[in-house]
Amino acid sequence: MFKNCFKIVIILSIILLFCFNLAYSQHFVKMNDQQWIELAVDMIRKGIQQQDTLKIAMISASSVIVKQQSLVVNGVLTKKFQDIFNNSSKRKLSLHKPLFNQPSPLSSSNFWDFDIVNIKIKITGDSAIVDCELVLWGATPVPGSKETGRRSPDRFIFKSPLRIPSSIPPSEEGGTFGNKGSKLNRTWQLVRFENLLDFLKTAGKVNDSLDLEQKREGK
Repeated sequence: MFKNCFKIVIILSIILLFCFNLAYSQHFVKMNDQQWIELAVDMIRKGIQQQDTLKIAMISASSVIVKQQSLVVNGVLTKKFQDIFNNSSKRKLSLHKPLFNQPSPLSSSNFWDFDIVNIKIKITGDSAIVDCELVLWGATPVPGSKETGRRSPDRFIFKSPLRIPSSIPPSEEGGTFGNKGSKLNRTWQLVRFENLLDFLKTAGKVNDSLDLEQKREGK
């Protein structure tokens, strides 16, 4: 009898736990377009900070346009990011890397200082334009700049995968306008960006050029 009661308690506990997780999951996915896009931008941020190409691929369409060139994500684009990450140890930093108290992917990353700031999101139908600023806090600023870190403007374009058109709009346009941008539960995929690869690739060269200039001036 006791064994049967114990089994019933275990079964009821499992059912309650399952119902709780299901309710929590349903609550979690009820995100509006703004929140989905913010989550996608944060995934790009974390992917670069942790040098994890999978995180970038997760929120990308099958191909992404970079400077008018279409790059397959699970191929050319992933390799370009990985090549940059593999050479990131050559970066020269103006800040010391912080110590992480707990095990963290940032501990072994050379892009721990990457950030995306000043984010402005414009949603029109199935398209979303994200104007932002890329930052490497540990890199030397542009000569004459009073801002902290090395910065570059960029524009990300996202599409709702429910209605991705056959042609992707130019970076200055919003795309198709047949759907309401406030619809819940639409996920978004990255389909275009401009400066991100070049910005990461030249992160160390900025400091090299400044060092060379200072040597010429005898400083």
